[in-house]
Amino acid sequence: MKKLLWIPLIIILLVFYFLNIYNFLSDSHPVKADVLVVEGWLPPESLDKAIEEFNSSNYKLIATTGVPLSPEFRMPFSGYLIFNFQKALLIANQGKFSIDVNAMGTPVDGKFAEMKFYVNDSLAFETETTEDLKTYSFEFATDTIYNVAIWFPNDGKTNEEDRDLIVNDIAINGNKYLPRSENVIYDRGKRGGDDIYSANFATVADEAALILQKKGIPSDKIVAIPTDEMDINRTSNSALAFGNWLSSYAGKASLSGINVISLGTHSRRSWVLFEKNIEENIPVGIISLKSPFTPDENWWKSPNEAKRVLIESVKYVYTKVFL
Repeated sequence: MKKLLWIPLIIILLVFYFLNIYNFLSDSHPVKADVLVVEGWLPPESLDKAIEEFNSSNYKLIATTGVPLSPEFRMPFSGYLIFNFQKALLIANQGKFSIDVNAMGTPVDGKFAEMKFYVNDSLAFETETTEDLKTYSFEFATDTIYNVAIWFPNDGKTNEEDRDLIVNDIAINGNKYLPRSENVIYDRGKRGGDDIYSANFATVADEAALILQKKGIPSDKIVAIPTDEMDINRTSNSALAFGNWLSSYAGKASLSGINVISLGTHSRRSWVLFEKNIEENIPVGIISLKSPFTPDENWWKSPNEAKRVLIESVKYVYTKVFL
């Protein structure tokens, strides 16, 4: 009989969890603040909202955090990855170039990223990628190369999938060129538009800082605070890196507070970690944004989103107990 008494208690606890866990993990609790911290992995539409928050309040600084980027370049939006050789033209010995492209893609509804390769603005090769990194090889007849461009034309996403093109490197006549180089730009949307920036950044924090600057935030108001850790406890290490930066910040004594911007159910955990890693007696708040990449109030209707909420719940408990 005593064992049976546990059944309604368990049911009550489960109902309480389902009714409250989303709001608990994704609730906003901002404070009056001088510094706005933006987690660098936020998608562009969320970075736009961070800019709105910065411009509408009396912040002194906006800080970006994030982990190192892997050597390959992920193109999350349709556009062009352009390698410029204007300063050192590539000259063919016999009027022909052998070109190798190491790339892969992610799918939406079973269709992977398409890749079109241009040499001197002429289409040289096109294909649909696969989930495996492959080398695509072809030849192009010309005496000189002044630029090559990789066009990703078919971006797409659903609540559970996001189609991206991932470029590892290119080789021209055996010479390898990496996408994270000074001569490479990422031109999003229509080529030659107003959404162009360098691909030569090493961390998520640096990338987000560059985007904020391009969107109008003065460079002297932005500080990028990267972490050295790429894969393990990324949010914890980002919060630790920010705490270390803050401890040596000359103006910390005058700060009234710090607000952290994060997404959905990830927000509560970010809030806890930043509070734990800021030793100074400075209030820390959280601003939670909604995003198609995080579950919403109807998370329980989707197996994938239910899994994300469960994972964030476990990570939150782990954070509170062990970190």
